[in-house]
Amino acid sequence: MAVFKLLQAAMDADSSISRYDILADRIVLYMWSKPGGTKFNFKFKPRYAINAKTPASTVYDYYNPEANAVVSPLSFAVK
Repeated sequence: MAVFKLLQAAMDADSSISRYDILADRIVLYMWSKPGGTKFNFKFKPRYAINAKTPASTVYDYYNPEANAVVSPLSFAVK
């Protein structure tokens, strides 16, 4: 599957990504912090035309969940 290859390539390119889990409704990345922060971008190709809104995204320290940040939902349209 192409997703596995892309995620493995991301892990090989960035040592702060330690592993990932692919679930039915999400992809979970396990990352180590690094000085200067980490920027993360991704693209996806939907199979059908839709107008949708993503859920809020949350990032947190596994051992300290109170240290977290939330990114507001984004709207998108696929034609």
